[in-house]
Amino acid sequence: FFFFSSRRRHTRCREVSWARRCVQETGYQRRVHGIQKAMRVYLVLLAIVVTTYGFDHFITRSVDRLMEGSKEFRFISFNMPGLHVLEDPDWHLISEWEQEDALKSIVQIGGRVTRIYTLSIRKQSDPPTMKKHVNGLRKYDEDLFRCLDKMLELCNKIGVRVIMPFIDRWHWWGGIEDFKEFRKAKNFYDDPVVREDFKDLILSLIHI
Repeated sequence: FFFFSSRRRHTRCREVSWARRCVQETGYQRRVHGIQKAMRVYLVLLAIVVTTYGFDHFITRSVDRLMEGSKEFRFISFNMPGLHVLEDPDWHLISEWEQEDALKSIVQIGGRVTRIYTLSIRKQSDPPTMKKHVNGLRKYDEDLFRCLDKMLELCNKIGVRVIMPFIDRWHWWGGIEDFKEFRKAKNFYDDPVVREDFKDLILSLIHI
């Protein structure tokens, strides 16, 4: 399962090629001035990329391709597993500054998409004070959901799509085994009550 946010692509400023030529000119002063000019142009370009944003299309699927409008959507980028919660050295809220800094870094290297990790599910071995997204039967941590909300807002503002898996198959952050344990159920996929619990989680995410 994923959520996507989007941004417009930006063209490279023609001044970059001029700045590169300046750097290659002979003479110490010219090289210094050229480097300074190149840096100013580079910073202006970063500012343009970071501050310009908007949505043109939802991401759709056409057979085996992802589509952005009528164009195939392709990307290379980084995973950001802690963009919605931090676990090191212990589980705690991520700040807006940390989220914004991470997303702007993705934009600066030309990234268009990031993928976070799943929601954290409380395990029986977790101490009571540990922050987790899902703490029990349809019990969600409001503070962590606010971090999710802020993350999606910043993705929209900065222009990075985000792939958001809902729940883990494995136990690292708590997963399907821990989720079904809230009901003492035997199977995550087959138990109708657990399925309804999971639907409630999805609806809660959609409404953040």
